[in-house]
Amino acid sequence: MAILIFGDSITAADGWVAKIRQNFKDTENEFITVYNLGVGGDSADDLCTRFDKETQARSRYGIEAIIFAIGVNDSRVEDDVNYSNPERYQDSLIQLAHQAKKYTEKIIFVGLTPCSEERTTPVSWRNTTYTNERIKMFDMTLRDFCRMNSISYVSVFESFQEKQKHQDMLPDGIHPNDTGHQLIYNLIQPKLQELLN
Repeated sequence: MAILIFGDSITAADGWVAKIRQNFKDTENEFITVYNLGVGGDSADDLCTRFDKETQARSRYGIEAIIFAIGVNDSRVEDDVNYSNPERYQDSLIQLAHQAKKYTEKIIFVGLTPCSEERTTPVSWRNTTYTNERIKMFDMTLRDFCRMNSISYVSVFESFQEKQKHQDMLPDGIHPNDTGHQLIYNLIQPKLQELLN
């Protein structure tokens, strides 16, 4: 059986995802394979275009659960232009949930992580800005979508932001370090275990 984890660069970094994979190894559950399908820079729109093909390629193993961690890039502002808006983001969430339900009812959407604005207005590598106000707006869209559709949602923003006040977990302003990934894992793992049981 397979667990497919889709997301952006925070997923692709294989921090919290690797911890989930290791958890199954530690419990000697050799029947679960965890696939990291994160792609740096992906938005929800990008994920919609690749989701079905990448899931079909692994469906012969049987899909136990699908986890989505997507949306931070949707909130970005490039060259003073909003990349997306909550309505467009919600349309992508509807599409992703619809596609995922063809493979499994065990679906989790992971809430968005905050940013450290002194490093993300703009980020150092391009003329792209992230703000907590916009990230939170998209996170609330995700939370409300999951609640209305009875889909599992893992809240991350507030817990991460609170811990970030005392310990810097975002060295470049947007991507978590090991401590940040551990926190994300700690929030996701109980919900995943509950869903699998």
